[in-house]
Amino acid sequence: MSLSVHAQDSEYYYWHNSEKQILKIKDEKIYLLINVEINNDSLASKLRIDTQRIENHEKLILSTSIVPIQSVNQSLNSYWAVVQGSGTELNLSLPEIIYHAPFFYSKDGNELGLSHLFYVKLRKSDDIDLLVDMAQKNNVEILGNNRFMPLWFTLACNRTSKGNAMEMANLFFESGQFSSAQPDLMEDNLIQCVDDTHFGSQWNLRNTGQHGGTAGSDINICNAWTYTRGCSDIIVAVLDNGLEMNHPDLTNIHPLSFDTETGTSPSIVRGKHGMAVAGIIGANSGNNLGVAGIAPESPLMSISNSLAATPNSRMTRADGINFAWQNGSSVINNSWSSSVQYQVIDDAIQNAVTYGRNGLGTVVVFATGNDSRNSISYPSTNSNVIAVGAVSMCNQRKSPSSCDGENWGSNYGTGLDVVAPGVKIYTTDRQGELGYNEQQGVAGNYFANFNGTSSAAPHVAGIAALVLSVNPSLTWQEVKTIIESTTDKIGNYTYTIGAGEQSNLTWNNQMGYGRVNAYAAVNTAVPRISGPTTVCSSNTIFTLNNLPSIASVTWSHSSNLLYVSGQGTTNYTVKAASPNISGPGWITAQVVHGSSSFTLPSKNIWAGMPVTPTDIIPFWNNGMEFGNDSYYEFRVIPHPSSTYYTWQVDGGTIISGQGTNWITVKTIKIPANVQAQFGVAVKAGNNCGESVWFNRTGWVVPGTGATRMLLSPNPTSGETFLTIESNTTETPFDENTLWDLEVYSGSNLLQTKQTGLRGRNARIQTAGWKEGVYLVRIIYQDGVLTGKLIAE
Repeated sequence: MSLSVHAQDSEYYYWHNSEKQILKIKDEKIYLLINVEINNDSLASKLRIDTQRIENHEKLILSTSIVPIQSVNQSLNSYWAVVQGSGTELNLSLPEIIYHAPFFYSKDGNELGLSHLFYVKLRKSDDIDLLVDMAQKNNVEILGNNRFMPLWFTLACNRTSKGNAMEMANLFFESGQFSSAQPDLMEDNLIQCVDDTHFGSQWNLRNTGQHGGTAGSDINICNAWTYTRGCSDIIVAVLDNGLEMNHPDLTNIHPLSFDTETGTSPSIVRGKHGMAVAGIIGANSGNNLGVAGIAPESPLMSISNSLAATPNSRMTRADGINFAWQNGSSVINNSWSSSVQYQVIDDAIQNAVTYGRNGLGTVVVFATGNDSRNSISYPSTNSNVIAVGAVSMCNQRKSPSSCDGENWGSNYGTGLDVVAPGVKIYTTDRQGELGYNEQQGVAGNYFANFNGTSSAAPHVAGIAALVLSVNPSLTWQEVKTIIESTTDKIGNYTYTIGAGEQSNLTWNNQMGYGRVNAYAAVNTAVPRISGPTTVCSSNTIFTLNNLPSIASVTWSHSSNLLYVSGQGTTNYTVKAASPNISGPGWITAQVVHGSSSFTLPSKNIWAGMPVTPTDIIPFWNNGMEFGNDSYYEFRVIPHPSSTYYTWQVDGGTIISGQGTNWITVKTIKIPANVQAQFGVAVKAGNNCGESVWFNRTGWVVPGTGATRMLLSPNPTSGETFLTIESNTTETPFDENTLWDLEVYSGSNLLQTKQTGLRGRNARIQTAGWKEGVYLVRIIYQDGVLTGKLIAE
């Protein structure tokens, strides 16, 4: 099955009202259909990703308005998931995955997931035969029609289908036989994630291709907001031109402020730069007004300075840093730089990271400068700060040649820590005609084109506030490391291990450790539930790691678990509700500290004994001629209840794989005109015990001249004929023998299946198959035959 969308001229589209609706592919997210119940930890492990990259994972539930036309709908016994990652990155050859498809962006920039379903409308009720015929030819399943609109049918793709849901919908419509056909495109109604008026223009927070940018090239803030939007205990100081205290979209300004020029409170608005910086960090969000800030629930402390070349200016800026940490600021943003190094500023920074936050250290953020040179500006060169460069909306270092068209560049080189969006940033402005809008002769409270590393630095300050809001016990070094280690390695840049300050991280001269990712940073900082994957009838302890030192915890769990002890502590003890009942379960906890409260991701577990395997699947032999020693592989589909498997073989020798969900079996040389049978048995185990044995007997190992299959032509390029030969009277295979035919791809996915066959011949259509080796399997009353088919 082709699981990527193939369209002429690489065009992605679907049909509506006989017009093509063009889509843009999103490479870093995938929809999966899974044929077994499996928990998030097991799924993540099999996909080779972190659990937190699984956005959705739940049982497939279809509308009750579908009137089934078949007695059994296999697709209904499935689970669906949405996973962050590209098709080349994820391990999608798992036997559990029966379908996968990419995500897209609509013309309006909204994210669309392509499920396994599509809808077809008949021209008239008599056309049902056309639908059935076309569905059978393309190996798609007709689930049923709609009881309110009987001409509309829902169809489902799987691993044997000849295309994904978009390809199939287009194929059905373009056949001219149906009134309409459309894929099931899933649109998240939370895609906007906040209702701020200009949020759709904030590419830095949600990039859908604004300004010709690369969709998805942003700081991933919406996912971070599912944890936190900051909290009143985490104050962010803005050492800049000062803030307007009455701006309608800056409602979280801290009551304490300071003007460094006069050395008095309150602060004074000495320019427009600070208002633009502050909006990026903390503009109110979800208020149906203006723009959204990154940490809108963390107060902003206004520290005003002229940022001009005036006498005593460097000492006054040092005063601003000292005032901020001494008065409770957890983060200090500095969107300014200097060409001269000053010890007074170095000492102020040292004070902040040494004494701030009661010795944990205040996080200090600086911009690297806008000269497009291979040398970052002071004070971003200070190793005690987070040095932030700027990137465009196209995964590039901001330079005069980057896609945005702005003729300036972000400084880079030794000491650069991370990069963040820094061009055409929509943010708050001074009210009326006092701000940047004055340049355009427009009065307003917002500015659409704030540029420079000045706009990049506050992204990092806001993310630091989010990180500390979920774990205020972190030191400033730990916050810095978390932000650096969770970046996106974007663009066509080479990242080298140990090239930066962190010996275990990859770094690039122009991008530092990469573009900041708010969600990944917060997700790393948030406390974690650790413990076994299985809970038995005995007491089982789960532990909260990374828990802030002053926090309250409220635990909860699924109904098939019983609470034993630990409510309100870092340790929680449970046990299975009944030793005779098993099934999936979960444990989670709500953490509250200060003004911050959030619920941790559930830890999925299995409660009780493992489930007995329901099938044993044979796969490749070593390609030797029958009559010689042969090697076969047998597998079971892994189940989340099992941590190991025990195998037994009657008539062969297990060569490898004992304890896993597969084994390799060697069979002895079989004389000509003889076929020997042997059996395979498997049972599942976990720390609660073992299941009963599941047995499959009657595997047939034919010798030369025994019942066997012939495939011709082989290799094949379009069609192959299968003939079954039986030269022995002991196990006759004649015209009345009933048998099934299955063909599996090299990645163990079912390519095609024919059931209820009679006689000794079959035709296998191989047109369009990918090049490779396929397993042909025949199942009949007396056993199983296997063979290899090569597609070219």
